[in-house]
Amino acid sequence: MDENTPFSEIYMTTDIIEDSEKWREWKYFIETRLPYQTEVRLNDYHERFAANFRTSVNVKTGDSFSITEYTGNAMERKASHLDDGYDAFLLYQIYKGEGIMHHGKDTHPIKPGRIYLLDLSKPFNNDMVSHTKLATCRIPRSRIQTTTQTKQGFFELNAEKGPGILLRNYLLMLPSAIKQSSRLNADKLFNPVVDLANACLTDAYIESETSLESIQQSLFQESINFLKLRCHDNQLRISQLADYLTIKTQACYKIFAAFDTSFTQELRRIRVEKACFMIEEDREKMEDIASHCGFSGASQFSRSFKERLGLTPRDYRISVCGK
Repeated sequence: MDENTPFSEIYMTTDIIEDSEKWREWKYFIETRLPYQTEVRLNDYHERFAANFRTSVNVKTGDSFSITEYTGNAMERKASHLDDGYDAFLLYQIYKGEGIMHHGKDTHPIKPGRIYLLDLSKPFNNDMVSHTKLATCRIPRSRIQTTTQTKQGFFELNAEKGPGILLRNYLLMLPSAIKQSSRLNADKLFNPVVDLANACLTDAYIESETSLESIQQSLFQESINFLKLRCHDNQLRISQLADYLTIKTQACYKIFAAFDTSFTQELRRIRVEKACFMIEEDREKMEDIASHCGFSGASQFSRSFKERLGLTPRDYRISVCGK
């Protein structure tokens, strides 16, 4: 290690190893030199395996940046490996290659040009099916903000807009910066990686919340329209609304709760508003109005009306019709 820099360099290449030993040496190197337990497997459809690995580790902070290039193989971190207690995040940018990430019950495609954030405290199986080149940064869990996205364990950061563009380009320049950094400023080199990754997570969270609000607004409006059409039915239940919206009943409760109301409150409001309209037209008897608006009887009609307007239906008729 150069005494002028805190970075320790680790390098491995299969170029100088006999073909028959390349895979065995690579497997041993990865499984013994990474700070977390994992198992690597060779995809059997490659006739000749080749790999190169270079990493720079700040021995003071534990920050690391690696460039890895290899013929397609799979890396798996099993539940039994989690006993090592390693819980950092791995941020990686794919320069070349494609594959599949199996994380929990979910499967995600891995594409070139993308940036991903992987939670190393959870099992995963990353299978790269072609010649692959990628850059990786290990980030302590304490430095990554907790969002809906990070709780998923595997998430793609948007590298095509805002902070994602800066992050993508910063990762390209980071190897040169590491080589030219002194001890005085080396500790700060990884701060932009963390800050930009967190900015990407914030943007993703805001977008997901905005999308959720839009969906909730749409479903709430559909619910109101449904209640207006069906309020005459005194047997109307929230389960019927759920069937209409093709969602679970529990989800219906949450839609109304998001707008600080409930199915019962909105149904009662709509029934009273319809009753007011019919009373103002002064064409039907109170009993008929109550029935047409979905009230099960005169007492429920009167009680609901008074709770909402502070007047009984008859007092309301007198106030608007004078009789």
